[in-house]
Amino acid sequence: MIMICCCVFVELFFRKKHNMKKFLTVTLALFFTASSFCQDFRPLANITFATAEECRTYNAKALEASNFILGTPVNKNDLNRLSAMSFLIKWMSATADYSFELSAEITKYGKEDDMLVGVYMACLTKFSMDNPDKAKDSKEVKLGATKLFADYCSNSSNNVRTNKALKKLLDANAEGKLKEFLKV
Repeated sequence: MIMICCCVFVELFFRKKHNMKKFLTVTLALFFTASSFCQDFRPLANITFATAEECRTYNAKALEASNFILGTPVNKNDLNRLSAMSFLIKWMSATADYSFELSAEITKYGKEDDMLVGVYMACLTKFSMDNPDKAKDSKEVKLGATKLFADYCSNSSNNVRTNKALKKLLDANAEGKLKEFLKV
């Protein structure tokens, strides 16, 4: 849809006769199409969960927040991304449906970038929710989440700075030896 709007926009703009009605219509359509894909997690950052049942009602939002975090590059100034992380941390702490183990090991990959811990938490959530049959097996969750994490970090468009420890993880993932590297 966006591609079609862009093509029409270019066609209308570069014609010698500018039809202002068409131009405005296409511009507004492009704007509303683009804004419909935006997700706003800022209101969720202030949510608290009183019961497990209340937390369960936000399971879909937790997966949505995880996908959003994993679909956007590291950026310490993105308030929406920070809000998604804040919500996700609260949800992970409160959920009775999933159990998450965050080992100290993961912090060595993000020594220079604390945002990577939030990325890993999104990976834990995504893997567990996408693979309910493996969600109770801590080794499977660790392997699956770390694979997602390594894939995210190896994508240069995600702005992840690698340190020596993270480089070793990424190399193990690229060589298909992640399971051996993690000793799971």
